[in-house]
Amino acid sequence: MEVIIFESEVFEALKREFKGYVKEAMAELLNEKAESQQSDWIPLSEAKKLLPFKSKTSWQKIRDNGEVKF
Repeated sequence: MEVIIFESEVFEALKREFKGYVKEAMAELLNEKAESQQSDWIPLSEAKKLLPFKSKTSWQKIRDNGEVKF
């Protein structure tokens, strides 16, 4: 009976530790999202969705020509 109780306590401790890691990761993601929403800049992945330029070389040419600020 004591073995079952011990295993249960260990399992509960692992669950608490895992929940802590998940909460920490979620807090980081939410902070990153909040910071990115405050910026005037959008990430390249978002720009690729909005504009017709898909390849990295096309984006590099646009930056080199001064068509967009980088």
